[in-house]
Amino acid sequence: MERKRWAISILIPVLGLSVAACNLNVPAGATATSLASPTPETGTVIAVTSSIPTATPQAAASGNKLPIGTLILTQLGKPIAQLPNGQTLSLPDERFGAQSSPDARYGVRFNRNNNLTDLVLVDFSTDPPQTKDVPQARGMTGPGVTWKEDSSGFAFFDFPPPDNPKAANGAIFYYDVASGQTKQLVPAPKEAGMIATPIAFSPDGKYLLYAVGAATGEGIGGPGGKTMLFDTTSNQSTALPADTFGFNQWLRDSQGFIALRSDPSGLSQVAIYSLADPSRPKILTPANTSDFFVDLSPDGKRIAVTATPAAQTAQIANIFIMNLDGSNRKQLTKFSGIDQTITALVWGNDGIYYSLSGADNTDTTWRMDLDGTNPTKVAEGTLNAIIGAH
Repeated sequence: MERKRWAISILIPVLGLSVAACNLNVPAGATATSLASPTPETGTVIAVTSSIPTATPQAAASGNKLPIGTLILTQLGKPIAQLPNGQTLSLPDERFGAQSSPDARYGVRFNRNNNLTDLVLVDFSTDPPQTKDVPQARGMTGPGVTWKEDSSGFAFFDFPPPDNPKAANGAIFYYDVASGQTKQLVPAPKEAGMIATPIAFSPDGKYLLYAVGAATGEGIGGPGGKTMLFDTTSNQSTALPADTFGFNQWLRDSQGFIALRSDPSGLSQVAIYSLADPSRPKILTPANTSDFFVDLSPDGKRIAVTATPAAQTAQIANIFIMNLDGSNRKQLTKFSGIDQTITALVWGNDGIYYSLSGADNTDTTWRMDLDGTNPTKVAEGTLNAIIGAH
């Protein structure tokens, strides 16, 4: 399974979401269930236990395949999956966001151990799912995980207790699924009171973008913080420019990445950094404009953004698409309501998807064609991802 994630947050996660059962907005005749085991074959998607015959189960799976085009949303503060037919399914912690492997076979469960947390790998390809302790991942206070895109393993780290920042190990560890072993990937920073935290592996798994920041903080980019690039083939780290703190997503070829940065006047710009020369980023945002949400097309050749003109008093954002070099920029939407805010943007399999927050602070998700026509409301809630968007 491949999932498109929107606007990767630079704030470092402290704990996973608490995903208890809730009353979801389920369409008439639909059933809300929980995810079970995925189909084991490459390119398929999450399998679910449900009375709804969405697809024929695999012999080794206990549920049905969740179709490509399924939307992963947040409703009432809880994550759900909405199938293309409108039916919804609730998602537990380890099957959502950073805790879930990209192929949906594995999840990392945050088991509470008194006041601490142990990391446990859950294999959903078996029935019932099998669990395995993650070495060197017991007794953590504020763990976070970052999977490789091929689902072969994940990096993890731990924030120290708020009242004892010196208790942090400060290093980034890597768990290999095949061997079941953990190794130190990035050593703890030499500077006192600093920790290293993973941001994202490159699509080919060769590079890890990570941050070094104060152990007392809840994010990166503060005083003394810096972004680093770790090469897994040489085990060497390289410091990146300070404005790469706004990392958004890797390019498909793993030779660069997109980041949001501020110009001297405070406008938000989309920049592409090449690993060959990260000190000379390509700025895609036109003058006197601020770009905010960003997403690549599935083929990696174009980009979608939300933007506002700097001189516009009401600062109403609209959606634009352009080539990866910034050329041929076209406006797709013509929003005019000051009480209408874009809260998510994903370039899906068959068009541009976005979420809007209205005057009642309720989010809805919409789809439009690549030329901006045929805008259609497709879901209630805020969009997080689309299955099969890559």
